Amino acid sequence: GVLRSTDSILDYLPAPSRQEQVISALRSGADGDFSADRVERSFRKALAESGFREDAFDDYLVEFRGVLNRTDPLTLADLEAANLGAILGRYVKQGGAPSTADGPAQHRAAIYLFLAEGKWRREAPEGLVQSLQGNDPDITVTGVNVVSKRLREIFARDAKLAIGVGLLLVGILLWLDFRSVWLMVLANLQVLTGVVWMLGVMSMAGVQMNFVNCFVATMILGVGVDYGIHL
Repeated sequence: GVLRSTDSILDYLPAPSRQEQVISALRSGADGDFSADRVERSFRKALAESGFREDAFDDYLVEFRGVLNRTDPLTLADLEAANLGAILGRYVKQGGAPSTADGPAQHRAAIYLFLAEGKWRREAPEGLVQSLQGNDPDITVTGVNVVSKRLREIFARDAKLAIGVGLLLVGILLWLDFRSVWLMVLANLQVLTGVVWMLGVMSMAGVQMNFVNCFVATMILGVGVDYGIHL
């Protein structure tokens, strides 16, 4: 119920086992429903009855006959030969380790997941990333919401460090200027009080922290100290 649909190379290139099933069905029906001659006769008859030119579909029928007579599963090379390289580039990045005696060449594949609802804008559905990646280091789940959550975690960590270091440095500079711990506290106290009020009002109003207002909050600390000195 979390995913609405998926989009991958398998939509164009089914798994070999699935292709073998189709090839087997085509082979078993070669003298019946899947007879190329029967299909062509029926198709040309329908064209004539509907007033279409039969010769306009000659090339198509030749290729269609090849589809019905296919004996081997399709590969990436077959799709590239059919001028589908632009489509493949969306799903498969060929390269990496070349084929060896131990196994075939390695490629990177992208599978696109579409969520059932649009509510997971800030982070991925709970458990989705873990269930897809597991303990496999070769699988990576990404997306706007996954990256956004990670950026928020990094920003929150760095912002706390920056604010802490900034307040420490400002405090030292104020003490060197005033030579008074009390005046240093007074200059900082009103700024910190204003920030606390601001965060409280944001919480009451349901305003969430984002990359823009986080920067503004840190700017307020720097600008506010100047006014604290004047007061």
